[in-house]
Amino acid sequence: MVNAEYKNKGVSYPTYFNGIKGKNVLIIADDNTKKFIEVIEPELKNYAKNIKTLVLSPNGSKDLIPDETAYERVIKEAEGFDNILAVGSGTLNDIAKYAAFNLKITNSVLATAPSMDGYVSTVAALMRNSKKVTLDAQSPSDVLIDTDILATAPSIMVAAGVGDILGKYNSLLDWRMSHLKNGEPINEEAVSVTLDAVVAVRNNLDKILKYDKEGLKYLMDALVVSGTAINIAGSSRPASGAEHHTSHYLEMWFADHGLPIPLHGIKVGLGTMVCITLYRELKKENYKFNNSDEVYKYVDDLPDEEEIREIFRKLNAPTRYRDIGVSKELMREMLLNCYKVRERYTVLRMCVENGIMERFVPMLIEKYW
Repeated sequence: MVNAEYKNKGVSYPTYFNGIKGKNVLIIADDNTKKFIEVIEPELKNYAKNIKTLVLSPNGSKDLIPDETAYERVIKEAEGFDNILAVGSGTLNDIAKYAAFNLKITNSVLATAPSMDGYVSTVAALMRNSKKVTLDAQSPSDVLIDTDILATAPSIMVAAGVGDILGKYNSLLDWRMSHLKNGEPINEEAVSVTLDAVVAVRNNLDKILKYDKEGLKYLMDALVVSGTAINIAGSSRPASGAEHHTSHYLEMWFADHGLPIPLHGIKVGLGTMVCITLYRELKKENYKFNNSDEVYKYVDDLPDEEEIREIFRKLNAPTRYRDIGVSKELMREMLLNCYKVRERYTVLRMCVENGIMERFVPMLIEKYW
């Protein structure tokens, strides 16, 4: 069970601090998050036996990339330690989860942004041989949350968290579609807890957009719950469908070309708009496949594509693929090939494999490029 602990008055994180009493802790951060080390280190010194700090800098790129250079260094530096505390969000948390898993020690995270849903998942999204891979890892023992820190996150990172959460509408429908069409097993508990968290965020978007601490708590809770649903399901199925495959495809392209990688949740949000549009077009055409009528009943529950775009606009986040440096040609390539990123049945895979994707591509490019 993961200890998701909000900062308290008095002792900030009593459960975490008591758990690492007398132990050796390696703190990892990057150039952007190292300023938050001072928020926890002084108090941590009252409990830990030994503390070492490692700041990871980008290796020839603008942002830290979770590649072999990064995670192998952390594995080496963490030898002889009992706990790795990541001060950051997606990339640093994944590096810590993977390193600790390999060293058979615990890992924790001080969340610095409500920007992604992988905080408590048991997998790590890393780069290997310049390819995006999902590797076995472990959940952190503790997720430490300070809403004052979350409130300092740039608006684009909040948009990324919202994009990642609203993307669950599509990932859940992709899963439901594959269940109804192909008989793929579905875990209704994982679906239910994910959907409840997504609805809570959607119902409190006004507070989130105002950086209200209660709103940020709803968002952070949803991001944690999404990772919990992954653990319930035993796979990332409830959290990742075609909308994530679009993001992973672009991440690999940007990494291959040595370019800064746009935030994961922003790409997921754009991919979600694409997939929702695709589902609506299929329903409008009444495109037939096994149990299609049952699938189309769920389409009406999806948010409007323009609702997501307006949320991004209010948070000064990109609303089109060209805003993140994607050309028309690359967008076309992504739409036709991103289903290959993972062997998972999604709306994009169905359209490509049934030979109908080509006719939707011009409309999707016009709408979202």
